[in-house]
Parts: sequence; C-alpha cells; structure tokens
Amino acid sequence: MALELIYTSAPRGLRAGTSGYCTVAQSRGMREDLASALERRSLFAHEPKDSSPTYFSFRHLSLGGTSWRILSRAQDAGLDFTGRRHYLVHHLALDVSEETGGLQPGEILLGWSGWRESWAGAPEELAVLPPGRWWQDIPRIFLPAREWNRQTGDAGWAAYPEKLASPVGWLSTGLSSEELLRMMAESAALAEESQKGRSWFIPLDAGGPANPIPKDCQWVARSPWRHGGMPAGIRACLRIEDFRGKQAEGRAEAVELARTGRGKPAVRSQEKPVARAGIEDLGEPARPTGPGQEKGERIWRRWAGAVFVLLSMGVAGGFWFLHRIPPAPAATLVEDVADPAPPLPGSMPQPSHRLPQAGASLTPAQMLQQALWREAGGQEPIEVLHLLFGKPAPAGVIEDEVGLLLQGTADGRVVRGPGDWSAPVSLEGKENRASFCREAAKKTSAWSVFVPATSRGLAYVPDPFAQGAARNIPTQLSSPGEILDELGRRIFLDPQRWSLVIHFPGWEEQKFMPVRIGPQDSDRLWIDRVDQHRSQMRVLRGEALRRLAPWLGEDPERWDERKIRTLTAQMKGGNFPEFFEQFHKLDEEYRSWWLPPVPGEGPGEIFGRLLKNSGVRCEVQLDGLVVGRLVPKLPQ
Repeated sequence: MALELIYTSAPRGLRAGTSGYCTVAQSRGMREDLASALERRSLFAHEPKDSSPTYFSFRHLSLGGTSWRILSRAQDAGLDFTGRRHYLVHHLALDVSEETGGLQPGEILLGWSGWRESWAGAPEELAVLPPGRWWQDIPRIFLPAREWNRQTGDAGWAAYPEKLASPVGWLSTGLSSEELLRMMAESAALAEESQKGRSWFIPLDAGGPANPIPKDCQWVARSPWRHGGMPAGIRACLRIEDFRGKQAEGRAEAVELARTGRGKPAVRSQEKPVARAGIEDLGEPARPTGPGQEKGERIWRRWAGAVFVLLSMGVAGGFWFLHRIPPAPAATLVEDVADPAPPLPGSMPQPSHRLPQAGASLTPAQMLQQALWREAGGQEPIEVLHLLFGKPAPAGVIEDEVGLLLQGTADGRVVRGPGDWSAPVSLEGKENRASFCREAAKKTSAWSVFVPATSRGLAYVPDPFAQGAARNIPTQLSSPGEILDELGRRIFLDPQRWSLVIHFPGWEEQKFMPVRIGPQDSDRLWIDRVDQHRSQMRVLRGEALRRLAPWLGEDPERWDERKIRTLTAQMKGGNFPEFFEQFHKLDEEYRSWWLPPVPGEGPGEIFGRLLKNSGVRCEVQLDGLVVGRLVPKLPQ
C-alpha cells in the first residue's frame, strides 16, 4: 500500500489537542508507530535568505516486522497563521509489496503530481492511494544522461558515482536540489541497467542539512555555498564543477551507455514520458533526418515488410504442424516452486503455484527459502517466506506479519498449519486473527502457516542458525548482488538484514580479513576487496622469487608470468635450495586460486570460481548470524 503524511505548522492538528508543528493530514488506517516515525523525520532548516531549497530524501524503515520505503519532500511554505516562516514536509510511505511500475525513487520525488507545497484548511484523513494508478502519470528519466551533460559537458560522468565507496557526498557550488536529484536519478538509471530494482537499494538525500543521516544514506547531495561543508560520515566526495571540461571516468561500458543511451532502456516502460511543468521530456533524442536517410529508410521498410510476411507464413505453418501432433503426457513435477522471472523488489508476487519440471535448477534464495520452510514444517509451495526466529515472537509482531500475509486478499482467508495445529485455521475477523496470534506466541517449537491466495508462508524457527553451517546452498553462478537481492525479496522481506561474508585461508603468518558483502555493495566493490588479498599473495610470491636471484644470476623483479612459469617448469626435480620449495608452494597456491579473472568473466563466474577453493568459506548471514553456506556447485 501507499500512505501519505503531511506535517506543517497549523492552528489545529489532526490529533486532538495538537497545534503548531504537527500532522495535518495522513492516510486512513495508518499505524500509529509509522505516523510517529514519520513525524520524527519531519525536519527542515530555513536558509537565511528569502528562499530555501526543497529537500528530497529516500530511506528504508523497518517497524514491527514491516519494511517501508519512505519518500519525503520538505520545503519552505511561506508564512503560517502566526505570521512566521514555516515549512511543510510531505511523506510517501510505500510498503515493500507496493508496485511502482518500474519507477525509481528519484522519478517519484521529482515527478509525482500528488506532492503538496502548502496546506490550508482543516486537518483531514486522506484516502489510501489506489494501487497501480497513483504513479501512472510520472515522467520517466531516460538515458543518455542529459542533466550530467548539461552540468559537466560529458554525460559519461553519470557512471562515476558507482566507483566510489558510500556514503558518497555530491558537492556543488550552485546547483539546485532538483538538479542534483536529477543527476542522481540518471546515475541510478545506470545502476538499473546492471540490476533491475537496484535504485531502490540506494537511499539518498538531496538538498538540506536537516535530513543528512549519512549512516543510512548512500548518496548525500549538498551545495556548500549555502552552509559551507559536507555532513560528517562521508567516505567519498565528487565535486560536480571539477568535472567540467574533463573526460569522464568509470567503467567503459557504463560511460558509453550514459553518453549514448544505447543498450537496454534505463526504465522498464517504453511509453513516452508525459511532459509536466518543471520536468523536461527526457525521452530518446530525435534521429537526424535527410533525403538520403529517408530513401534508405524506405528501402529498409520494404525489406522488413517482406521478412515479416515470410516469418508470418512460417509461424502459421508451425501452428498448423503443432496442432496435428497429439499432446504429450504431463511432465513429472517436483514439490519446489520455480519462479524463472522473480517479481521486482517491492512488488506483490502473484499467486501462480507453478511447479518446475524435474531437474530444473533453483536459485540460491529459493533453496534457502525451501530449507527454512521445511524445517518449520511447511508443506505447500510458497513464493515468499516471512521468517520469524529467536525467542518466542510477541503476538503483536506475529499479527503484523499475518497482516502482510493477508494483504490484498479478502478477509477471512483460511491458512493451513502443520504439526499439532488443527487445520484449517480461520483468520476471519480481528478476533480470530488476534486469538491465532496469541496462541502462536506461546509456541516454542517450529511452526508455519500458509496463505494459498497469496503464495506466501510464515515460518517460525526458534534457532535457524543452529543448522546454518550445514545448509550448503549452490550459487548456480549467481553473483553476490543477485543472491542478496533475491534473498531480500523471497525471505524476510527486508534486504538490509542480509549479508555474505567470505573467509579466506591464511598463508603461514599471513592472515586475510574476511570480506563482507552487503545488499548495497556493488560487484565492483567486493571484487576490489578480493583483489587486495590477491595482491598480498602476489607480493609474498615475489619475495620468495627474489630470494632465488643469486642462483638465477639475474634479478627477477621485472619477470612476467610467462617467464616465471618457464622457470618453474625447468627447476622441477633439480637440486636447488629450500628457497625454491617455498617459492614453488606459493606459486602453486597463487596459480590455483589467486590468478586475476579471465577477460569477459562475469561477477557470478568470478564468485563461483573463488568458492571452488576448499579453504574458502562463504556464509549467508541474517543480522550477522550464519543461516547458510554458499558452495560453487550442486552436491553429487
């Protein structure tokens, strides 16, 4: 669902007895804890001059087992009822199951027509925004990166932020918060190219010092001529004006895509964006035309028409042929659910109950999901698992999770519970639901319930970490980013609580720090961290090789890998000092596990090859506790 809350200065607030700065409007049925959390985030600082910038922010918020995406706009609202300057903050809270039509946060912050700039009149309750319709008129931000090109002269700079360690400070001497946010949205569009839905894992803040919170924000944009500096906690900084007149830096493919827009579209919708006041049409640029080009296009259209006719005849013949073939017997089915096209982050999975054919491979998230589901006694196939663990869960937390399970279905749906639970269990009405949650809160052993109408399951496992080291989960050549993204969508519905930790074996006295990969870390980041270990091994091997210089008669400092390999082959079996044995062991270790990636290898292949080292251990962690272990291939 999508809920609103408006906070400003008024003579009377929505709640009895409130006045001054208070909530004047909120969506009907909004939970009190959510409303209180949004009020605490309703901050603004007026500029000393007449006009203050609009502050934009996007954050994640977890309350009582429910995850929310909070989009906020804060701005100067003129003079209030007392004649003093005041401000207005408008929050849009999206449940993780709310469909957004492929939009990214920056597009909603810039283009949603429902944002309020002022408030007049009595407080009121607002209707809940209609699912699937409130976002339909929002303009899309397409590549190439027009705003980056306008501000720096090279659209390719849009690829630069992905190189930097977060939180990243976006520094400018005079750009508006809207311009900075549009540049962020263009860089986020590039992130969407490598991982759909990635922009929803980049909390951001554009505009003002009142909402920095760098600890839960990846991109923080400021104009220092207003307040003179960056907020504390920034790890990397990009200065927009410093890029002007210079050639863009970043991954070559990303720079080219930012410049030309060629490749997969940066948004999921192919509709032409709707032009609105203050937001330019960022659609594909018009192609140059001319007499020669028009003639070529006419010839091309004729050829395309002929090819289409031939293909249509072939397809029609194929349908006729298939119609003559008798239907094949039904394929053997297995218990597990397959979802070859998982829903986008934040979308509600549609009930399908499609089962994979025998031998079909499952994703790592599906395998872990099913292991936890079976351990809780679950039987029916599910697509999303709500997980409760640890101490007996309070009835209120269970009730929140049950509310999510029943979301989008008619009240009174029936769930089935295994074990000593008499099935079916009715959740019709608040009394039955509350009674069920009270009984569930008393149980100390594993239990689960299943909602057929939504393909969702709720599992309580007292200690899912007890079996964590024994749960081997094949990576199926998925990259860490892909695994974490799907874990957050399939299990627990909170991507921020998952992480992967890679432990490396040491070499004699050389120890390696574990590499922790969070849901907001790019593939480039963890590959760079592994490269640091690789560099350490290369240094150790070089030191061992230099000890052989007196016997080699030359300095091997500048030898390339080919010459080192030739030397190793020649010295095998010879009468050489023990230094050679040390070098030989280090060289074998380096060549077995620490060679640089093969050109063209993707993150999933690099990750899978890394885990083939029997000494490497990769843990899947939830809140820092081990839930499973990733292995490179299926067990025999």
